Amino acid sequence: MGVSAATSAYQDAAQTLAERLEIPLLEETKDLRLPPDGALLLRVGEQGPELLPVQRKRGGPISLRFGDSRLRHRRRGGHNELLGRAVGWNARRSPSVLDATGGFGRDAFLLADLGCEVLICEREPVMNCLLEDAISDARGNDDPWLQDVASRLNLRITDSRRLDESDLATVDVIYLDPMFPVARRALPGKEMQMLHLLLDEGNAAIDDPLGEDLAAWALQQAVSRIVVKRPRRAQPLAVGKPDHVLTGRAVRFDVYLGRESVSEE
Repeated sequence: MGVSAATSAYQDAAQTLAERLEIPLLEETKDLRLPPDGALLLRVGEQGPELLPVQRKRGGPISLRFGDSRLRHRRRGGHNELLGRAVGWNARRSPSVLDATGGFGRDAFLLADLGCEVLICEREPVMNCLLEDAISDARGNDDPWLQDVASRLNLRITDSRRLDESDLATVDVIYLDPMFPVARRALPGKEMQMLHLLLDEGNAAIDDPLGEDLAAWALQQAVSRIVVKRPRRAQPLAVGKPDHVLTGRAVRFDVYLGRESVSEE
């Protein structure tokens, strides 16, 4: 893993990021042949930091911007409705949500778009940098919608299980989107491939990639519900049968009523 600047104009920003993450600052013209095939580069440029695989012909860089066309399409198409129902959102109530597995942050953004206050925890430092930059970009954007949604996003670089009691006291719902198990015949999407590469490089001690321990911890918290995102046909996590399930075309949401369950309908 290394950091580079897309052009000389971003050299200082790349150096600052390399020092923060304690990973090498690389010169694209000299150093990019050194990492092994499949290694990742964090490149800083006009679109902020972006991830790309070194010495791979296929797959371009991945950057994170909440104003991109995909999220706008999901918003216009109502794709956030099922997620909203899963966390107990309705026209009268917008619960506060802990997104305990931040990842690329898109579900957190959709929840904030519904009006939920969302605390995102991401324990992988590089992913945290991408999220931090995306939130900062949205807050400083000229689009009032992006500014408004981003104002309801708060980010921590930590394992959710290490949050203070004061942080958890304001949370109504814990949302988990653990890494999906990889089907034997199916190649994961580009973003998931990048995430697997990132974790394989040892940049974080992800001891529970499928979320079993996090789900068990979440069920002990004083919240109204715990929501776990799963592939549509996957088995539930080994923490017990969900109280109810909401199923979409490709994914489903397993809902567990928490210790402080309240009527939200």
